[in-house]
Amino acid sequence: MRGFKRMLTLTGILSVMAGTLLHFAIPTNSDSIWEEIPHEETETYIQEKRETEDLSVNGDVQVEEMGQCPESISQSSGQVMTDAEKKMLMKVAQAEAGNQGIDGMWLVMSVVMNRVGSRSFPDSIEEVIFQKGAFSSVTDGRYEEQVILSYEVTEALGMILNGEVAENIVAFEIKDSDVLEKWFEYAFTFRDHNFYTEKEQ
Repeated sequence: MRGFKRMLTLTGILSVMAGTLLHFAIPTNSDSIWEEIPHEETETYIQEKRETEDLSVNGDVQVEEMGQCPESISQSSGQVMTDAEKKMLMKVAQAEAGNQGIDGMWLVMSVVMNRVGSRSFPDSIEEVIFQKGAFSSVTDGRYEEQVILSYEVTEALGMILNGEVAENIVAFEIKDSDVLEKWFEYAFTFRDHNFYTEKEQ
């Protein structure tokens, strides 16, 4: 009988120890979960969530009209820009083409970069984006509403930073409009936008 009691006592002690260990092993709130996960795993988790859930602030990507990307893509050693310039580029691309997919936003960024490199436009990303009347999203306030930047727009920025820029395009508009044809040369249509190059002098 004494042996049985000792066994029960030992079992109870082990149970308490196991419970204590379990208490310290399992996070008790959502904050501690992030503290336990290594930084690399956290980034992977966030990326997977962005890939499986639509985090674009401008709605779903329209897939019925894919359009054609330009065949001519400039390849350089990469673009160097400040964090502020990266953010401005992503905000204007998402505001103008957040529902046009990665390529659609990349094309808008290409327009900005080509304007920076053109004698006909200002020579900095900030000046190009905020040039009066240059981008409707800046004029109507959609640019400032881009608080959450999607995974897709960061991918588009990565292409630009790697030196991939669609050559020569310096303007775009909704494809049902032809206003810009007065000043620019039509190049191609991608999804909902017509893209233009500078007219030859």
